[in-house]
Amino acid sequence: MLQQLCWLCPAALHSRKELKSHVGTEHQRLDIICPWCVEDVPTIMSRPYDLKRHVGRWHEAIADGLNQDIFTEAGAFYLALYPKDYSKVVKPLVFTTQAAKEAREAVKVWRETSQASKLK
Repeated sequence: MLQQLCWLCPAALHSRKELKSHVGTEHQRLDIICPWCVEDVPTIMSRPYDLKRHVGRWHEAIADGLNQDIFTEAGAFYLALYPKDYSKVVKPLVFTTQAAKEAREAVKVWRETSQASKLK
């Protein structure tokens, strides 16, 4: 069985699933932002499901109109803090899909109206 090597540290994992878990928990490289929050401190989550629950609770007015594929692992790529790392363990949605377009537009507006510069 081929080992999955972490590109961020010397860890060697037994499966791609373990590598994904490692990169997400040990390095927080799968974190995603809520582009609908424009507070002083960016809202960051580690799982697309948590973002879906958050949006349903705090952004109810827009929740029903959003393409639900945004809340999949593949769709969350467009909301990733570290998209290059994210794409190494999760295959992103195709760039031209409606969900990808909606996510990119939400991030664009978020960057223009929030404290996005605090994410360094």
